Amino acid sequence: MVKCPHCGSTAQVKLSPTAVLSDNQAYLTLGAECGCGCQFTLDYYVPEPMWVNIETIEKYFQVGVSRVILGTAAVTDQEFLKNAITKYGEKIAVGADIKDGYVA
Repeated sequence: MVKCPHCGSTAQVKLSPTAVLSDNQAYLTLGAECGCGCQFTLDYYVPEPMWVNIETIEKYFQVGVSRVILGTAAVTDQEFLKNAITKYGEKIAVGADIKDGYVA
């Protein structure tokens, strides 16, 4: 249980975390909702450096992550992205920062 940052009441974390894997870093985002209907997210940085690969994705799904968002690795390694989508389908999303028409 956590406190709602909007109204201060007790909120319950929903069990559908999302992992964002990019540039050898990971973030977990958890959705939460309090009794008065406020909805917000809790973001946690995973301090351990890591390589983004199929095994890493598998580990996050094994602990209950519902979706993995891939960053730079999805853009720089098309074979990796193809394999991830083939294996996990709609559980994989891609997010990349673009600046002046290039991946930033």
